[in-house]
Amino acid sequence: MAEERLDLIIFGATGFTGKYTVQEAAKFCKMNPFTWGVAGRNNERLQDIVRKFAPDSGNIPAIIADIQDEDSLKRMAQKCKIVVNCCGPYRLYGEPVVKACIEGKSHYVDISGEPQFIESMQLKYHKAAQEAGVYIISACGLDSIPCDLGVIFVQKNFNGDVNSVETYLNAWVEGEYKGPSLHYGTYESVVHGVAEDREINRIRAALYSEKLPSLQPKLRLKIMHRDSVLKKWSLPFLGVDGFVAYRSQRFLYEKKHIRPAQIQTYVSFKSLLTAISMGFTMILFALMTRFRCGYNLLLKHPRFFSGGLASHEGPDPEILPKTHFSITLKATGWKEKLLNAHSMHSNSPNKEIIARVSGTNPAYGATCTMLMISALMILRESDKMPDNGGVLPPGAAFENTSMIQNLQQNGVSFEILKTTEKSSNMNGTATIIKEDSLKKPPSLRTVTWSESVDETDLDVPGTPRTPRTSTTPGHEKCMFHHDLELDHRPPTKEALLPEMSKSYRRLLRSLGEDPDRQGLLKTPERAAKAMLFFTKGYDQSLDDVINDAVFDEDHDEMVVVKDIEMFSMCEHHLVPFYGKVSIGYLPCKKILGLSKLARIVEIFSRRLQVQERLTKQIAIAVTKAVEPAGVAVVVEGVHMCMVMRGVQKINSKTVTSTMLGVFRDDPKTREEFLNLVHSK
Repeated sequence: MAEERLDLIIFGATGFTGKYTVQEAAKFCKMNPFTWGVAGRNNERLQDIVRKFAPDSGNIPAIIADIQDEDSLKRMAQKCKIVVNCCGPYRLYGEPVVKACIEGKSHYVDISGEPQFIESMQLKYHKAAQEAGVYIISACGLDSIPCDLGVIFVQKNFNGDVNSVETYLNAWVEGEYKGPSLHYGTYESVVHGVAEDREINRIRAALYSEKLPSLQPKLRLKIMHRDSVLKKWSLPFLGVDGFVAYRSQRFLYEKKHIRPAQIQTYVSFKSLLTAISMGFTMILFALMTRFRCGYNLLLKHPRFFSGGLASHEGPDPEILPKTHFSITLKATGWKEKLLNAHSMHSNSPNKEIIARVSGTNPAYGATCTMLMISALMILRESDKMPDNGGVLPPGAAFENTSMIQNLQQNGVSFEILKTTEKSSNMNGTATIIKEDSLKKPPSLRTVTWSESVDETDLDVPGTPRTPRTSTTPGHEKCMFHHDLELDHRPPTKEALLPEMSKSYRRLLRSLGEDPDRQGLLKTPERAAKAMLFFTKGYDQSLDDVINDAVFDEDHDEMVVVKDIEMFSMCEHHLVPFYGKVSIGYLPCKKILGLSKLARIVEIFSRRLQVQERLTKQIAIAVTKAVEPAGVAVVVEGVHMCMVMRGVQKINSKTVTSTMLGVFRDDPKTREEFLNLVHSK
């Protein structure tokens, strides 16, 4: 009887990236078991890696395979369903493994960031892979899952036609760190990728005989610029992200007739000086790769030519969890969707979405997570993948799988930050901005927009709300949990406390404090409980607070409740602002219990807020509750972000107002309300 194949084998497990991939494999196997092994040239070193990075994984098979021995590679491929290749640079060592996988009918994933290798594999082996029924998928790490899947994520959430996407890569380290961030193997792959980019045009000419449609308006490449998204100085990104995303867009156009998005990728820096110095470094780096002597110097002196970013030793393992990345995507297009990918819109783009993909430990944590999830997607959801095999980019391969959801559950966040739409009306052009989060799966506490509010009639955004979280029998109607230590506290709040406490503890340590000293021992937990109380409005809904307190009454004179105390948190600085709220409405046969106006203020003030939005939300809530002829709200606030920091103006006050219905249309009604509010 033929030996049953392992689900996957990690080839190059003893390398710097390979050992962290072993660690991820052990983690994922505990969550949802599968069979796996490790492969490399030295059995003893393989066993050491398993003992160190997967100590609780039991008997993990070690397979001897050498890049110089094609038969050993083929035997390895025949022992598993998927080969996870961590042995780079792939330009030098990747092709024999790809070839062995096709011959051995095993799927293949890697983290290559070398465009010449990636597209030459497509040119040489795409048809053979399809015939063998196997998937060959490169760039399954930081290069280029966040960018490629990020573009797919934006397109699926755009609800219209995307014309262009600009991406901005940002990376940083917590605290002060002067050591290397990359291992030499990663740096070597970058050198090879830049050096061989001249071959791309030749390979593409052979790959793509048909040109993509000419898309308008044309997305122009920007050189050094201060971007409108991060407000940082940005340069064109020399990485592979743009190449990989282009392949996915081309695949979707050719196979599914989906309008392709134009893509430009950038990297962002805090200051102009840093951007200028990095610009010169990139130019020098690219020029040196054009000459054999420069190419050799780059490989011989990685620390010097990378500005200290790369070394043969690699980064300090303790610093890896403190490194972070984000890719911010600015997608522009039309809210109207045309049926034909070749059709042209007659109007200018009228919609924009800002999205973000972010995570921790990009080079060797998130990258290995993405690599393992890519392999598991093939293992478990190949029926949702296209063409029954072939050499594909990750975006095209995993478009219809649960890839993004699995990344979300494992520390890589995909979210929509802002949606802007322009619409024409009788008064000209109106811009509607929605700031929201579309993280999937949702967090324990989420904010959504109520569908029951008619935004067109109100001419302001709808009412944000969340369902209450208390599920304890007998306390389903509890809306105000003033003491989080009461027996009826919401279970979801309790679940949030440990993680929030850890974050506050980390913050204290970052400030140079000792969180273990007597005065601070319980501070993280107290601060977490306080923050949950300050933001308890997220757990309260308008319908439950009103709770049948709307009464039929033949009253059509103005109702005003003024000087309602308000406490909130500035969402920009997480410091308080407080003040008074005055609400007036003109009833239409319905009145609202007076205490409910104060409760409405409490719902929306006990959130992360800006005063302008808070004022509108209160007005909308009253409108929704009693459908009056008009609503007026005035908020007067003192902002600690102006008192305790910044300009430090202790006597300044901010006044905002929202007028709806007759209060907006009739100056006399508005004046009457303002006189009542300001009277002593």
